[in-house]
Amino acid sequence: MEAEVSTPFELYPSVEGVIETAVRGWLAGFIFSALVSSFCSEQSARMTAMNSANKNAEEILESLKIQYNQVRQAAITQEITEVTSGVKAQKRKRKKEVS
Repeated sequence: MEAEVSTPFELYPSVEGVIETAVRGWLAGFIFSALVSSFCSEQSARMTAMNSANKNAEEILESLKIQYNQVRQAAITQEITEVTSGVKAQKRKRKKEVS
C-alpha cells in the first residue's frame, strides 16, 4: 500500500503563471490565425477578380476577332466583285469594238 502524502506540493512555475502563459499563447495564436485568414481571403478575392477579368478580356478579343474577320471578308468580297465587274466590262468593250 502507498503512503499518503501529507505535505502540499510546490509547483514551479505557479499554476497562475502556467495559465497566464497558456492564455497569452492561445490569444497570440488566435490573432495570428485571424490575420492569416484575412490575408488569404484577400488574395483569393484578387485571384477571382483577375480570373474574371481575364475571361472577359478573352471574350472581348474573340468578339473583336470575329468582327475583324467579317470586315476583312467583306473587303475581299468587294474587291473580287470589282475585279470581275471590270473584266466583264472589258469583255463588253472589246465586243463592241470588234462588232
